[in-house]
Amino acid sequence: QRCQMVTWLKLKCLMMVNLYMIGFMVLYLPVLFQSSTKKNSWVKLHSEKWAHFVLKNLRLNMTLNGLENQTDAEGRHLFIISNHISWADIPSILVAFQHKLGFVAKAELTRIPVLHYWMRQIGCIFINRKKHREAMRALHHLESKDQFTRIVLFPEGTRSKNGKIGSLKPGGLKIAWSLGALIQPVHIKGTRESWEGRSDLKAHQGSLKIFPALDLASLKENGMTFVELLSKIQLMLQEENGDI
Repeated sequence: QRCQMVTWLKLKCLMMVNLYMIGFMVLYLPVLFQSSTKKNSWVKLHSEKWAHFVLKNLRLNMTLNGLENQTDAEGRHLFIISNHISWADIPSILVAFQHKLGFVAKAELTRIPVLHYWMRQIGCIFINRKKHREAMRALHHLESKDQFTRIVLFPEGTRSKNGKIGSLKPGGLKIAWSLGALIQPVHIKGTRESWEGRSDLKAHQGSLKIFPALDLASLKENGMTFVELLSKIQLMLQEENGDI
């Protein structure tokens, strides 16, 4: 019976989240004819509202640490680099940063009409993980963009099923390196128990920690190599996760 109740909770959550996004589409229609600045402000505000709504329906309370470490990133590309244990990581990051954030996401999500539409609006980049060259082309378009973006990247490439930090894939981080971007490392804990690993109906506690930003342009000038950067971020996340 408890298993059935957990399944019902998940179905209810999915239904509520989808209805919420459909409602946003109706409210967004008048905004389509306004300036890009107003559209961006509207999307930023309502993506934050969506994130709070999702966490409430997941019964997930997030403790946010290191908020003072957030960088302004004005006039720079910013890559938010996080470990990945649950799809609940996404609303958790949106709540923590309170900015319009795009995500590097798997191409399969383009098959979900309403979700796909909103992911496009916030600036997500869809990549085919099975076709490395196509994925890299999608990321390389950041180098030709006039405007600076805030992109969330999960460099493990997939969600960790055991909670441990997997090996970081170099692809997206190489783009950040070539752009001389700012990197904001993030560590998330406890979100998996609210969805993928949920076995009860109670509220769960998660946490998100924001580390001080790394200026890749400055690090390169001081002689750091890309391999050293990859190792630095891997070690940072593993230490925070208690893996070593």
